[in-house]
Amino acid sequence: MRLITIVFLLFCSVWTTNLFAQTDELEMFIQEQINENQIPGLAALVVKEGEICWEGYFGMANIAEGRQVDASTIFMLASVSKTMTATAAMKLHEEGHFELDDDANLYLPAPFQVTIPGYPSSPITFRQLLNHYSSIKDNWSLMPYSDGDPTTPLGDFLFNYLDKAGADYDSSNNFYSVAPGTEYHYSNIGVALLGYLVEVISGQPFNEYCNTKIFSPMEMNDTGWFLSEIDQSRLAMPYWYDSGAAEHVEIGHYGYSDYPDGQLRSTPRDLANYLNTYMNDGVLAETETEVLDASTVQLLTPVDFSMGLTWNLNYISGYPIWAHNGGDQGVRTDIGFNPQDDIGVILLTNGEAALGGIWTSIWDFARSEGCEAVSTSLDEADSHIDISITPNPNNGVFNITWGQAGFETLSLFSSDGRLMKTAFIENQRTIEWITPLPPGTYYLKLQGGKEVVVNPILILD
Repeated sequence: MRLITIVFLLFCSVWTTNLFAQTDELEMFIQEQINENQIPGLAALVVKEGEICWEGYFGMANIAEGRQVDASTIFMLASVSKTMTATAAMKLHEEGHFELDDDANLYLPAPFQVTIPGYPSSPITFRQLLNHYSSIKDNWSLMPYSDGDPTTPLGDFLFNYLDKAGADYDSSNNFYSVAPGTEYHYSNIGVALLGYLVEVISGQPFNEYCNTKIFSPMEMNDTGWFLSEIDQSRLAMPYWYDSGAAEHVEIGHYGYSDYPDGQLRSTPRDLANYLNTYMNDGVLAETETEVLDASTVQLLTPVDFSMGLTWNLNYISGYPIWAHNGGDQGVRTDIGFNPQDDIGVILLTNGEAALGGIWTSIWDFARSEGCEAVSTSLDEADSHIDISITPNPNNGVFNITWGQAGFETLSLFSSDGRLMKTAFIENQRTIEWITPLPPGTYYLKLQGGKEVVVNPILILD
């Protein structure tokens, strides 16, 4: 057992707090679901009115390395990636490069052409690709996974799959036997084709276009389509659970040539910028950078919840949200937002368990009065009190004790000022907390009225 004694720095400010009972109950429920469903690691975040009001990090990013999930962990997004491909395509649309009902063949480089067998005169449009009405079928026997980043270029893969002259062309198994625009059929390959059209129209590789036009202006600095573009030491390892051996099995980091449909990797905080941009009419409020035109956001995710593009209209206990989920080998993810209330939720895992219960519980919390944006000012002054924490907080369960009554709330912040947890303490002098923390520097805040104490703590290995 290790005792950590720290000196508080005292200053005065006014800031908003959450109710402990709600955050604590949420985190306990999530941990129960993680244990019951054998989820190796999980990260979740709520944004509200442009600010993060709660984020939680649970379990392991890499079991063999003993590396816990934290705010810097990068997760594979699986089909959540499709919303980013749609965003990239619609950026070109707003710049006047194509119309939604244009024939995609008009933009493909010769001799590449795509037609549905039996319907050669029926065009496949951008709108159909965005909303899965293209009649292009996923033939999984021709969609192999690679160890690491794919080596076959996106355009070559799609030509071989979709063009009659392609080596992998199969009129029966690569297409549905209906005209494009007549039936909904979820299509990974259709979204990959949309990504390739972005590449052709922009004159840039698809990943580079996204880096320049989407990720950079949204300050999504830990987001990338390829392993070569991100810090692999921070990646969450995908796992499947072997119930017979009662252990998680590493899948490894993989890719595929149709990568615009699912290969994106990112962090919850990067995705918070993404959702905030959507909820602020295409402008990243923090930097006042316009990434998308407001009319483009309305086409993708109308505020009145009429027909959108790529994003799905879902309901959480009758509450409407624009959302997309993802599932792949060792991956389950969800993101969604309500543009009327400016609330967004991000949920990322490196396991294969269903997330419905956790997803709903986070949304219930996000809509509650307990989830309020918090000012993260950490100004310093020269007074102090003592506090002790035992045992080392990275053990997950620890006690925080302070020598002065009169405080109402206790909150934990990351070193960059992000709120991680708040407790309503009602004049207590000690509290037990269940929050495993990876090594690093954090801050504790105690507040009573206008008096606020801020305490830097160092979490040891």
